[in-house]
Amino acid sequence: MVSFLFRSLPLSRLFQAMPIPYIEPEDMANLGVFLASEESRYITGQQIRVDAGSLLKWPNGPGG
Repeated sequence: MVSFLFRSLPLSRLFQAMPIPYIEPEDMANLGVFLASEESRYITGQQIRVDAGSLLKWPNGPGG
């Protein structure tokens, strides 16, 4: 059953919670603009994931 599921789904659905094939360069640019703005003045030492929700679907990574 599981192998059938992996073969029948496109990778965009398998590894991401949102059905998009990849993030756009604008998504990363928007994060950079936000971090350079005054709105992010209290954000320090963080890892910010821009991953289309894959952390929600695969909290330990796609293999775990």
